[in-house]
Amino acid sequence: MPEIVITVANKEKLDKGGFKITDTLGDEYILSVKNAGLENQLVIGRAATITPFKSTYGVFINSAELFDGKPPEDKQVEKITAGVGVEQQKAYAPQEVGMWWKELGECIRAGNIEVDFPQSAVSIRSQYYKKMFGITGIKTKED
Repeated sequence: MPEIVITVANKEKLDKGGFKITDTLGDEYILSVKNAGLENQLVIGRAATITPFKSTYGVFINSAELFDGKPPEDKQVEKITAGVGVEQQKAYAPQEVGMWWKELGECIRAGNIEVDFPQSAVSIRSQYYKKMFGITGIKTKED
């Protein structure tokens, strides 16, 4: 069989020491104990170029390497370096965001904002209420 490119969906260790590899199409391949050193080239979620061969026991992987992702020459595009020059904002869990909104609301109601941030207390308070009114659907004269 010729070389093919697969995307590894699952990798399961077999009792006799090899691995059963399943691709995203549901096709199964066996990585024998003899070729178990290729296991690090078959990463779940990544594409790999493999050379399979059929036997009476199934389809075995004879060679494997991570796919470099280069499209054919006529489909080449300019390289883009991800994240360079772009500041990435950390994604917070919704529970954490809710916790901080609750904490801010308690600080505003207790009057701590005026003490801790006297220069920006009015701005913080108005931003907080504007966001809360937007979420709850309360209309104000400013809207």
